[in-house]
Amino acid sequence: ANGSGMAVATVELTYNLPTEPYVPCYDVATAWRLSTANGAFPSVEACVRPRSDCVRLMGSGMAMLRIGLFTGYAADSTSLKEQLAAGKIKRFEASERDVDLYLEEISMTQRTCLGFSVTQTHTVRQLQPVPSIFYEYYDPEKRGSAITSFSKDFLILATPTTVAKP
Repeated sequence: ANGSGMAVATVELTYNLPTEPYVPCYDVATAWRLSTANGAFPSVEACVRPRSDCVRLMGSGMAMLRIGLFTGYAADSTSLKEQLAAGKIKRFEASERDVDLYLEEISMTQRTCLGFSVTQTHTVRQLQPVPSIFYEYYDPEKRGSAITSFSKDFLILATPTTVAKP
């Protein structure tokens, strides 16, 4: 059999390009501390400061601060509710891995710090670093982040009866 015909072919090429690393608009610092007053729980404090090299037409607007929790630690809901009642945060959501703090707005000229208590739920060895991220809710490209490592000094101070000597 002989014949002639026509064929239609479609060719599609897909590829990924590396994304440009974002330019941070905020400096974020997170510190875990042993509270010494009245034998209180250990606490976490996160501070956010706007960077002068990031252009903003207006204030931050609504923003979110996600603070990473080390494995074996949980946020104390009472201290988070106190932040809510004081008007420092608009809302919060706590999970096993992090705490999300929703803010109405932060100062564009100075550092804003928020903190809460944590409790140890179980002992974990060789804790890995955790990220903390701040971003503007309606413009998430305006962000900043930090990685916090667990200090062995904090572990010894926070849980002296459960730490085994290596």
